[in-house]
Amino acid sequence: MSMSLTMRRFDPDLVTGLSNDDAVRFALNLPTENAPMAEESIDFFQAWHVVHFLASGSDWDDTLPAGFMIGGDYWAQAHPEEEPFRLLDAGNVKLANQHLHDLSDELVNERLAQLASDESEIYGSPIPAEAHDLVISAFEEIRAFFSKAAANGQAVSKAMC
Repeated sequence: MSMSLTMRRFDPDLVTGLSNDDAVRFALNLPTENAPMAEESIDFFQAWHVVHFLASGSDWDDTLPAGFMIGGDYWAQAHPEEEPFRLLDAGNVKLANQHLHDLSDELVNERLAQLASDESEIYGSPIPAEAHDLVISAFEEIRAFFSKAAANGQAVSKAMC
């Protein structure tokens, strides 16, 4: 399982014609000659799997829009043994954003309560009660990130390492 997830939001025109190596560097938010650094990036370490569960209600479903954290088009390959980085085009970003805002606080809190169980298969669970505010904060950070990306017609790249 990947330990971290880096997401970048950006103008989709920035990645047109990038080589695989430049796309990998871009997805990781590393400097490249052919593309600028991200307008905004977000890094999740172990918390990404918890946020994915809050958004999708599943451990590994990558079906869009609910599975936006791990779903999307294959884009760039960093290592042959690892899954390629993924890309959400501007249309899928808008769908993911709508999905995030359609989730009721009640449903998100129900899913968070499920993560307090020892039976959960989600990495990082069980989530102790004293960490619930941190998890909700991370979830709200993703909502804000996708709201900005959708409002600006941006795409989102995802690098799981």
